[in-house]
Amino acid sequence: MKWLCNFVGSLLQRLCPRHWEATDAALSELAFGALNDQEIFAKDASPERALAAYEQWKLEPGDSFRDFLRLAEEGSVWSMLFVAAAYQTGRGVAASPDEAALWYRRAYEGGADRALLHFARILQERNDLKGAKEVLRSGAARDLTPAMRALAHMELRQKSKSARSFGRSLLERAGDAGDVVARLELACAMSRGRFGYREALHGFRTFFRLADEFVFPLVDQKLAAQPAKARSSLWSKLGLRRRKPSR
Repeated sequence: MKWLCNFVGSLLQRLCPRHWEATDAALSELAFGALNDQEIFAKDASPERALAAYEQWKLEPGDSFRDFLRLAEEGSVWSMLFVAAAYQTGRGVAASPDEAALWYRRAYEGGADRALLHFARILQERNDLKGAKEVLRSGAARDLTPAMRALAHMELRQKSKSARSFGRSLLERAGDAGDVVARLELACAMSRGRFGYREALHGFRTFFRLADEFVFPLVDQKLAAQPAKARSSLWSKLGLRRRKPSR
């Protein structure tokens, strides 16, 4: 099943990159739209300087990084996110995983939701699973649904029924809080037999119902915002004609 999903995803990405980009953007908006980035910026002591550094980010990443670093050293949590991202990606400065982890941790300790997720991911990549779970639990404790989802992913990879049951409870809790992606991921886990194959069919049905209700309309909005020439139909890409619904 996994190879089939990867094949279909790769095929759509090649045939319809704009549709794929719109879908990816829609899912990212649903998954991380509730993070407190704007709140962190609103609390910044020097918002004008931070905004000026941000505007230089694409044009002069080196100069932008130095400005963000000065602000971060002065305590700007919002700037810490950009410093960490720069060290992580090598944009505007030589890449340094250790520096990236340091600044993500500082931003996480300063209350940035996005930093919490990145720092937990870095710990997980370093095989510090205990540390990663502690960070994610701190987010789940304050009802941060992306942290619940990330922690659920770790639990669902375990073979024990208790771990998978806990992972399921996290996704259900996040879904009850309004997180559509958590509901999609729970349905996906069900369809893959994570909780027994008796629930697989229900998982498939739920996944496509949620996608039709929440994801596809958002994708259509993003495609509609593109130039007319860019909105080529998926059906035309495949050389097919979409059948019009009968009245």
